[in-house]
Amino acid sequence: MGEASDDGSIHDKDNVYTWDEAFAVKVGSLNDGGFAGHADWRVPNRFELESLMNLGTNNPAVTPAFDTACADGCTVLTCSCTATTFDRVYWSSTASAGFPPWAWRVDFNSGDVISASKGSSFYVRAVRGGS
Repeated sequence: MGEASDDGSIHDKDNVYTWDEAFAVKVGSLNDGGFAGHADWRVPNRFELESLMNLGTNNPAVTPAFDTACADGCTVLTCSCTATTFDRVYWSSTASAGFPPWAWRVDFNSGDVISASKGSSFYVRAVRGGS
């Protein structure tokens, strides 16, 4: 699931997006460029993002496979990075049913899963396959 580097590219772990930009800019760029030979990248749903968390750890609270070998200049071929800021908040594709201008986001630092304004800027990990 997903890709994240530390190389200043579209894959960079430090890039943040509004909810609409997560689809149009992040995922759009991956699909338009056929990243990794595929054009079916998407923003993961809330439950997919939650499945990456390891609440037995913190800073970040993610499964180690999603935060390995991260170093300045590493690429998606050599590392898998999670944001290094205190608020490691990632967008999901799941909109808030009770308040459509908001969507669910997952905090990989604290483990919180709450909704936020779609105009907020958060990180994005792209996925493919499934729904």
